[in-house]
Amino acid sequence: PQYERAVERARAAEGVSLSRSICTAQQSYYMANGYYSEDIDELDIQIPGESVLWNGVPSRNTENFSCRALDAGGDVDNFHSLAVCRRILNGVNAYSYYIASDPQTCIPECRWTSGDTGEEWCKILTGKTSAPYTF
Repeated sequence: PQYERAVERARAAEGVSLSRSICTAQQSYYMANGYYSEDIDELDIQIPGESVLWNGVPSRNTENFSCRALDAGGDVDNFHSLAVCRRILNGVNAYSYYIASDPQTCIPECRWTSGDTGEEWCKILTGKTSAPYTF
């Protein structure tokens, strides 16, 4: 179990890095266009991996994460975001990194998306025992 957690922490770093990169690209896009994009292909960023549609929106699948740009609209929890990278473990969406739409920062927040398992992963990855799981 300790080895599995260490490996997952290393993989989680990829999600943090990708989501921050998308956030930075979103900030540049906003400066040029006056609004955020929901199309990752419109951003000035190169993310390795397969181009896919995530709920009909262009996204990228890397080896460990599925990432997409968001237009800073509120989701079901009214969390305003610019980017999200979700981690799939054993075919289940385990946890996700969201980036808030604060124009000054790109700080990812780990959010569990598959019940208790996702919450436990966020606790393990951030070392925190309660939300918010911010890096």
